[in-house]
Amino acid sequence: MRAKAAPIFLDLVIVLILFGRGKIPELMADVAHGIKAFKRGIQDDHVRVGNDATQPGCSSEQARDDE
Repeated sequence: MRAKAAPIFLDLVIVLILFGRGKIPELMADVAHGIKAFKRGIQDDHVRVGNDATQPGCSSEQARDDE
């Protein structure tokens, strides 16, 4: 286990040197914001596809063909 921890620790030190202590929380907040926006977009697409299939005059076969 000790041999595996050394490269991870070295990577963390390099990241700390490159970005600095104050920049890392800001970077992680931006990453979290991006992940939330991506999940929201995926969820919106699923809702939009579900609504298209239930519109009047649209058969389930047509909805499957559109996907």
